[in-house]
Amino acid sequence: MSQTNKPDTRSASRIGEVIADIAFMAGNLYGTGKLHAVEDSRELMGHIISWASLFEEAFDQAVHGDDYLELIDAYAEFCLLGKEQDAARLLAGMNRCKAIRYAPAANTTTVLTFRKAPASEMASQDLPNPAKCALEYLGCQSVKTIDLLHSYLDHYFTVQGEVCDDQTRNTCIRIAKQRYNLNDQVALAA
Repeated sequence: MSQTNKPDTRSASRIGEVIADIAFMAGNLYGTGKLHAVEDSRELMGHIISWASLFEEAFDQAVHGDDYLELIDAYAEFCLLGKEQDAARLLAGMNRCKAIRYAPAANTTTVLTFRKAPASEMASQDLPNPAKCALEYLGCQSVKTIDLLHSYLDHYFTVQGEVCDDQTRNTCIRIAKQRYNLNDQVALAA
């Protein structure tokens, strides 16, 4: 078999993991009485494979990697309990974070500034994904202010059903000041 005809084992492995996690959640929900017995297990398996494909399409290791378990558990529960709107909202939030991360920047200088961030910003890797999305989205804007950062933080945390804590908010402000050369006057106006 030629190199180009080999199946993508990494992709098959990832989708298999997502299928297993959704099936595990189904067993958990069934065991706790939240999911009723199904009449056609093949139909349920077909749904699980379809849901897993949609999740895998939205999932990006670089963007969501640290939150995989929380995301797949929430998504699986929404799907299995028939909460399609919640499942769709979760996937939409994942796709928005992905789009922000990979969107072409309008200002090339901003991209260079971001990529050459000082080593002191390494703590930014420990931020929750909604905070990372807010910072990256701020970087895509031609006008950058602390007020905008606050609104983006509120938006992305709300989309994920969370609230931004003070430590995360202050870390984001510090990073934004360093990364985008925002002065204290701008920060005080927030």
